[in-house]
Amino acid sequence: MVKRLLNLARRSPVQEDELDLNAILRETAGLLERATLSKIRLDMDLSPDLAPVRGDAGSLVHAFMNLCVNAV
Repeated sequence: MVKRLLNLARRSPVQEDELDLNAILRETAGLLERATLSKIRLDMDLSPDLAPVRGDAGSLVHAFMNLCVNAV
C-alpha cells in the first residue's frame, strides 16, 4: 500500500503553494499508520509556531513517506 501511495504522489503535477508543514506531517503520519495497520509508531514533536513554506504538498508527502519507510 505504501508503494501505491508513493506512486500516486509521483504522478501528481508539481504545484507550489503556501503550506503548513505540521499539517503535512500529520497527514503523512496518518497515511503511514493506515498503510502499516498501526504496526509502527511515529512520535512527532512539532513546532506550533512554524512559519508556512512554499512547496508542492505531494512532493513533501512523498519525501516524508520515503524518510519514514527507509527508517524502518
